[in-house]
Amino acid sequence: MDVAAIIIGIITVLAGLLPGLPGSRRALAFIGGGGFALYGLYVLNQTSGTWEFPIYLYLLPLFILGSVASASKQESVG
Repeated sequence: MDVAAIIIGIITVLAGLLPGLPGSRRALAFIGGGGFALYGLYVLNQTSGTWEFPIYLYLLPLFILGSVASASKQESVG
């Protein structure tokens, strides 16, 4: 799950590079995706103890990607 979090975080950051995005959505993608990827790296590098990656955290990048896609679609139509 932690490797998937890193990959999804990187995809979210890359989605922030779409042309025509407002600055707020671009920042949301960079901060949210970067944070998600960094948390995935943090969990991946744990060497002791029990570390969980709560499944509900995967809703955050999905929300961000939906928001970015919506803003990009509105920009291309309007």
